[in-house]
Amino acid sequence: MPSDRLMRAACSLAARGLCVFPLRPGTKIPAVRRDWEGCATTDVGQIERWWMRAPYNVGVATGPSHLLVIDLDAPQRSDPDRRHGRQVLAELARDEHEVVPRDTLTVVTARGGQHLYFRAPAGVPLTNTAGRLGPHVDTRARGGYVVGPGSRNGRSGYRIVHGDDPAPAPAWIIAALQPSVPRCPPRQETVHPAYIRAAIDGEMRRVSEASPGRRNATLFQAAARLGRFVHAGQLKDGDVDAALHAAASRHVGVERFSADEIRRTIRSGLVRSGRDIRHRRGDDPVLGSGRGPS
Repeated sequence: MPSDRLMRAACSLAARGLCVFPLRPGTKIPAVRRDWEGCATTDVGQIERWWMRAPYNVGVATGPSHLLVIDLDAPQRSDPDRRHGRQVLAELARDEHEVVPRDTLTVVTARGGQHLYFRAPAGVPLTNTAGRLGPHVDTRARGGYVVGPGSRNGRSGYRIVHGDDPAPAPAWIIAALQPSVPRCPPRQETVHPAYIRAAIDGEMRRVSEASPGRRNATLFQAAARLGRFVHAGQLKDGDVDAALHAAASRHVGVERFSADEIRRTIRSGLVRSGRDIRHRRGDDPVLGSGRGPS
């Protein structure tokens, strides 16, 4: 029975200390109503109760599992860069005079990609990224998940091709994932008022929890709302972009949602926010204020 096979796959991952949760059968979409990260578990009893209900795909929550998963995608026909993510990561390793480790848990994905599972280092705040290491190379860490081995998407499945336990994440990969812009000295940091911080956190939460059918609209609305603070000089557009990109990156790869789509949607929301503000002030985007000289 498919449920039995998938249950065994979920229990096998849990035995490695990886926290799992159910995805809708044959998809990448969480089958739990909300807080999939909080639901993820290694408890065999809970796993059996879940998978007795349906042949769920297996989700691996990377944050609770203390994982960094490198997602190496195969290029699509429309992609301008035709390199596979494996090639991109190998070139990055060569530039750093390193090699890509192969003695770690490795899974082939349904679309011809690969997931390299590594243990995330303690004390290093890693989140999801899309393309930071290069084209067709994404990462999943805190706030993210991957589809686990044993799952299926269409006619193809996810399967283990190297069964070692996750190895420690290489230092050169961790370094490449760190922000390239140095932090400002503490005296120069902008302290956002509490209500702005609360607004950012609220919009990030809404974007992160949005359903696939609502994620574009939710992301657009979030950018437009936070854009008010940008146009008031209380936030930088880079702050909004970074916050919303981090929140939306967990959706990358789900039903063809891409990092490019995130960037376009955020930019559109910020532009719409500026138009709305100019309209309320009576400004013309070309001629300037409609109120006449003062």
